[in-house]
Amino acid sequence: MIPTVIRELRASDMNPLYDIALMSLDESFLPDVFFGFYEQWKDGQFVACDLTGRQIGFLSSVKLLDGGARVMMFAVHPQYRRGGVGNQLLTSFIRLARSYGIRYITLEVRVENVAARKFYIRHGFREADILRSYYRDGGDGIKMNLFLG
Repeated sequence: MIPTVIRELRASDMNPLYDIALMSLDESFLPDVFFGFYEQWKDGQFVACDLTGRQIGFLSSVKLLDGGARVMMFAVHPQYRRGGVGNQLLTSFIRLARSYGIRYITLEVRVENVAARKFYIRHGFREADILRSYYRDGGDGIKMNLFLG
């Protein structure tokens, strides 16, 4: 397990996180997207850092009007994958969501991203719906939900 510190998002994180997003996600986003999520729900933004303070992953979310939360972006630097960083980020987020009284968490993942789907299932998420042509390139997605009860 990679020694990791999970903390709040800071303005100085924006460029390093954008670089991680470009390396890790197959959808492209404008750098301002981080500010938009931050403005919607400051506490729903998590950054993972190694012990030197270098950003190695992040999770960005928003609260939904019906009492849920949606994971908007979630990525770990390729060099740090399979070291527990994603587990720590998602676990921290689930804990926060419970403390806020969030009823459920939802997210989308590509159909062919079997590793990510298994990761979310291990954390209690269930596949809820197929989203045809969800991604810009026409790829299908799967909506996954975790009900917090």
